Amino acid sequence: MAGRAWRAAVAAVATAAVLATAACDIRLETDPLVTPTPDAVTVARDLAALQEADIVAALAAPATGGPGDGALRAIESAAAPAHLEVLGGVYVAYPGAAPEPSADPMPDLRTAVTVARDRALAQAFAESETDAGFLAGIRGFTHAFALWHAGVLDARAANVAVPVVAERTLPGPWGDGGALVPEASAVGSQALAELAVLHDQARFTYEVIAARESGVRRDRALQRARLHRDRSDALAYLAGVDERLAVYELPGARVADAAARDETARDTELALGWRYMALTSGASAVERSWLMSAAFDAYAAAAMTEGFAAAHFPVLPGADPASS
Repeated sequence: MAGRAWRAAVAAVATAAVLATAACDIRLETDPLVTPTPDAVTVARDLAALQEADIVAALAAPATGGPGDGALRAIESAAAPAHLEVLGGVYVAYPGAAPEPSADPMPDLRTAVTVARDRALAQAFAESETDAGFLAGIRGFTHAFALWHAGVLDARAANVAVPVVAERTLPGPWGDGGALVPEASAVGSQALAELAVLHDQARFTYEVIAARESGVRRDRALQRARLHRDRSDALAYLAGVDERLAVYELPGARVADAAARDETARDTELALGWRYMALTSGASAVERSWLMSAAFDAYAAAAMTEGFAAAHFPVLPGADPASS
């Protein structure tokens, strides 16, 4: 038995050797490999990742100087890598492969951010009610804000007057310069009522701040309080439900000095902006327009407060729980 087993093993090894030496002459019939064709969702994701990667690459170039460039770099240094990570990074054909080189010259930072903004917002409104549209809206909104903030700082450095208190909509054709509260909306009544309360709380906060201020700072606080009051009234009417209170709580420490008052005003606006952006998830393109414009107005108001820094702006407004 042992002899037969040994001979069988030898025969198997011999057969393997023969096959190995003759392998170059043996051709197995197999189906040709089919290269998978990416669908539209994958193509859009890959393009978005490349745009964010362009921003990251542009950040490595020497700074041009000036307050606007510094602010743009500060916001995008946090935002673009986070966006790229959420998108899953730049596609490569196989592990260890390098991304396909682009034939286009590397854009400068502002150009890269502008391209990413425009394409992200276009996707957001084209695919508004999808998860991809929600993420695209966040990306485009962040880039739009970064460019706007940089422009404000550049204007101030050039002694161009920029109003501190104003109603601002999402730049470009997406905000359409329209009203920050529509005449009709498909947003749920409860959500609209909650927005009315948030604006009413903001109105109350600014009125308390104004009572502690004087001169220009008092006037600005009262102007912003009136804007929030009008927005609150309009939203409560639109909701058909009024859940506002006569008085809200505001700890004295939040308005004890000028720095605390600036921080309180800023936090109030940031919370409003985050809530509006959160509501764009699943919203139609029509709803997205006014919701994103209202969010932009709030974040812009936060940026106009003394002490605002890039770190105050969330990298995923409306999606990152920590920023709410």
